[in-house]
Amino acid sequence: MRDDILDDRRRAASAIYDRPGAGRNLSPVHFAPAAAPPPDEDRGPGARLATLLGVSPEALREAFLAARHNGTDPGEELVAQGILREADLARAYARLLDLPCEPIGAGDRALSPGQGAALAGVEMLRTCDTAFRRKLFLLPRLATLAHTRRFLADNPELRAIARVTSRSDAERLAERGSAPDRLAEASFGLAARAPQLSAYTVVDPAQAAAFCLAATLFLVFATHRPLDMLMALHVGAGLLFLAAHGLRLAALLARPVGNRAQRGLAASQPDAPLPIYSVVVALYREGADVVEALVEALARLDWPASRLDVVLACEADDHDTLRHVERALAGRSAFRCIRVPPGLPRTKPKALNFVLPLLKGTYVVLYDAEDAPDPGQLREAAARFEADPGLACLQAPLSIRNAGASPVAALFDLEYAGLFGRFLPFLAGRDLPVPLGGTSNHFVRALLERVGAWDPHNVTEDADLGMRLCRAGHRIGTLERPTLEDAPERLSVWRPQRSRWLKGWMQTWLVHMRDPVRLLRDIGLKRFLVFQLLFAGLFGSALAHPLMLGFAGLTLAAMAAGAELGALDLALYGLDLANILLGGGLFVALAAVSMPRRDWRRRLWPVGLLVFVYWFLLSYAFLRALAELVARPHHWNKTPHGRAAGTGEAAPALAPSLAEVARLAGTGPAPAR
Repeated sequence: MRDDILDDRRRAASAIYDRPGAGRNLSPVHFAPAAAPPPDEDRGPGARLATLLGVSPEALREAFLAARHNGTDPGEELVAQGILREADLARAYARLLDLPCEPIGAGDRALSPGQGAALAGVEMLRTCDTAFRRKLFLLPRLATLAHTRRFLADNPELRAIARVTSRSDAERLAERGSAPDRLAEASFGLAARAPQLSAYTVVDPAQAAAFCLAATLFLVFATHRPLDMLMALHVGAGLLFLAAHGLRLAALLARPVGNRAQRGLAASQPDAPLPIYSVVVALYREGADVVEALVEALARLDWPASRLDVVLACEADDHDTLRHVERALAGRSAFRCIRVPPGLPRTKPKALNFVLPLLKGTYVVLYDAEDAPDPGQLREAAARFEADPGLACLQAPLSIRNAGASPVAALFDLEYAGLFGRFLPFLAGRDLPVPLGGTSNHFVRALLERVGAWDPHNVTEDADLGMRLCRAGHRIGTLERPTLEDAPERLSVWRPQRSRWLKGWMQTWLVHMRDPVRLLRDIGLKRFLVFQLLFAGLFGSALAHPLMLGFAGLTLAAMAAGAELGALDLALYGLDLANILLGGGLFVALAAVSMPRRDWRRRLWPVGLLVFVYWFLLSYAFLRALAELVARPHHWNKTPHGRAAGTGEAAPALAPSLAEVARLAGTGPAPAR
C-alpha cells in the first residue's frame, strides 16, 4: 500500500517536471484551486501556485525535486526545509480546496474513517465532539491534491462537515486516543506476555529456593569453618575472574572486524529514497543547556529532514524540561515532543516503550540527553542494515569528551575506549552475546518490536535487550562513527550510576537464568559460556577485587618478614598475582589499542595506574547494587547531565516517593505548583 502511494506521488511529480520547460509551468489539472485567482499568463500556473502557497517558484521547484529524490511530498519538503510552517501549509490547502481550516478540538474523538478513505491519495479523520457533531478532517498532500478534489466532487454531501487540519494535529489526536493502552503496554506488556523474560519478578520461586539453600549452607560453613569458607570464596571468585580475563585477552589478540566495506553503500545509491529514521531521546529533569545542546547535535545529523523523525520523550509532570524542549524545538519540523503520563515504574525503558508505537521510522536509534552523535552515523547504520538483512541492532561506539575534567572521568574514558573500541566489536564480529550500551543503539524497528522492545522493570534495559535479541536468533553489529558523551566527573555522580548498572546486570542474569536449560537451547553452548563470563564474571570480579588485593598484600608482607608459606598459600598468591597483572594490563591494553597513539600520553598513562583504586570503587558499587536489588529492585537513579554532572549534586531518582505514589493513585494531595 505504501509503495502504491509513493508511486502515485512520483507519477504526479513526473507529470509536472519530466517534460520540456519543467519547473516553470505546473499543470493546472492537478493543482488548480477550487476558486482560482485571476490568471497571470506571464508568470504561469506554477508561479500562481507558489503565490497561493506563499513561497517562491524556485523554492517550489526545489521542493518537487527533493520530493522525487526522497520519496516524499513537495509540501512536506517545504515544511522540512523551513520555508513554510505546517499551519501555513494547512491553510493554503484549505484555500485550494475551498474548505475551512481548523485544529482538531480537545474534546474531539476519532471514529472509523469510512469507505471514502479507500480512495487513492485521500487521507482523512472522522471525529465527533462532545455534542456528537460529526467532522471530517482532511490531510491533503500537494502531489495528490487532485485526488482530494475528486473525492469532494464525488461526495458533495461531505463538504458541510469537511475541513483541513495539519498532520501534527492529527498525530496529537492519535496520541491522545491511544495513550491509556500504550501506557499499560509500556509498563506491563512484557511482564504480561512473557513473564519469564521480565524483571518485574526479580527472583522466581525456584531461584528463591536455590538461593535460600545456598545461603543456609554458607551460614553453616561460615559458622563452623570460616577460614575455609573465605578460602573457597576466594578461589571461586579468582577463577571466575581469570576466565573473564581470558575472554578479554582473546579480544585484545584477535584481528579487528572492520565495517569499511559498507561505508559507501548509501552514497552509492543517491537516487533511492531513504527510509524514515526515528531518533528517540528520553529526557527527565534536564536543564536548558542540555536540551539546547542536544537539539543542535541532532539537527546536524546527515539525513533528509523530511525523512527524519526526532522524538523527545518527556515526563508529563516534568514542567521545567517541557518548557526547555518547547523552546528548543520551535520551528523544527522534524522534531516533536511526546509527553509520557506519570505512572509506575517511572523508568527510561517505560518512556521508550510508550513512544515506540508513535514512531514513523523503519529504523530507530536511541540517544541520551548529553549525546552528540557523529552526523554520518545514521547513513552508516542504514548502509549496514541494507547490506546485511540479518542484523537487528547496531551499537555505535561511545567516546568521552570530558576525560580531562577529573580522574574519575579519565578512568571512565579508558573503560569506554576498551569496551566500545575493541571488546564489543570482538563479541559482535563473532556472533556472541553483546550487552548493549544504554545509548546509540540503532534498531530495525520491526525486529525490536518482535522481541518485546525494552523491559520497563530492568534498570539496565540495554544489556537485557541485547540478550533477548540473541535468544531470538538476531545478530548485533557495531559501527565506527562514534557518539560523544560526558562521563561523571565526581564520585557522588559515578557511584549511583554504576550501582544502577550493576543492579540491572544482576537483574538480567537472574531473568535469563530462570531456565538455564532453555537458555542453553536458545543460544548454544559457546554463547551460554560467554554469557556467564560476561555477567557472572563481572559479579565474581567485583567480589574478587578486595580479596585478592588484600591477600596479595598480606602475602607479600609475610614473605618480606621471612614467613614460610605453604603450597596452598603460594597457589593462591599466584592466582591473585595473575589476576592483578592481567586485570590491570588488559584494562590499559584494550584502551591503548582502541585510541590513537597521540592520545596515549594525554589519556592513558596519567591515570592507568589508578586502575586498582578503580577496582575498589567497583566493588563498593557492586555491594550497593546488591543491597538495592534486595530493597529497591526497580529504583532508578538518574544520572545528571550538563552542569549538574560536574557539581556532585545528587540527581533525583526516577522512582517516586510514597507521597507521589499516593497522588498517582488518587489518594494523596496534589503537588504545589
